[in-house]
Amino acid sequence: DKAADNTIIFIATFVAAWAGGAAAFGMERQTREEKERQSKISAANRTFFQISIFYDQFHNIRQYFTDVDNVRDSEYRALNMNSPKPGAMQNIAFDLPGISYFLDADDNISATVIKELLVVEWLYKALMSTVEERAKAWEALKSSVAAVTMPERTPEAIRTVFFNEYLALDQLTTQFVELVDEGARKAVEVDKQMRDALRIQFGTDDFLKVNFEAQQNDTAANTAG
Repeated sequence: DKAADNTIIFIATFVAAWAGGAAAFGMERQTREEKERQSKISAANRTFFQISIFYDQFHNIRQYFTDVDNVRDSEYRALNMNSPKPGAMQNIAFDLPGISYFLDADDNISATVIKELLVVEWLYKALMSTVEERAKAWEALKSSVAAVTMPERTPEAIRTVFFNEYLALDQLTTQFVELVDEGARKAVEVDKQMRDALRIQFGTDDFLKVNFEAQQNDTAANTAG
C-alpha cells in the first residue's frame, strides 16, 4: 500500500510539475509572440512615419515651388519657376530591414509594398539629382545671356537666341515637376497598399495615420490664394 501511495504521489508530483512547466512555457511563448508582434507593429508605424516624411518633401516643393502663382502652367516656367537650392534637400531613406517580414507574408500584397517603397525612395533621389542638374542648367543659361549684348532680354528672345541652353533648362524643369507630382502620388498610394497588407497580416487598422487629404487641401488653398 505504501509503495502504491508513493507511486501515486510521484506521478501526481510529476504531472503537476509537467503541467506547471508547460504552462510557464506557454506563457513564455505567448509573451515572446506578443513582443514580436509589437515589434512588427512598431516597425510598420516607423515606416508610415517615413512615408509621411517623403510625402512632406514632395508636398512642400509643390506648395512653395511648382504650384506658386500657377507657375507650372506658365509658357516660360523654365525661367519663372524656382527650385530648392543645391544641397538643400536632405537625403532620406526607408528602414526596410525593419519590415523585412513583409517578404515572408502569405499574401499577394506585402512583397509588392517593399518594391513600391523602393520606387518612392528612387523618385526622391531622382528629384534631388534633378534639382542639382537644374541649378547647373540655370547657371549655364544665365552665363550665356550675360555674355551677349541683346536689345531686349524677354523670355521669348532668350528662348530663341539661347535655344540649346533654354531647352536643357526647360527639360529639367518638366522633369522636376513630374517627379514631384509622381513622388507625392506614389507616397499616398504605397501608404494605402501597406495598410491593406497589414490588415491581412494583423487583422487590425490600428496603425499610425497620416492625413494626406488635409495637406492636399492646404496646397490647393494656397495655390488659389
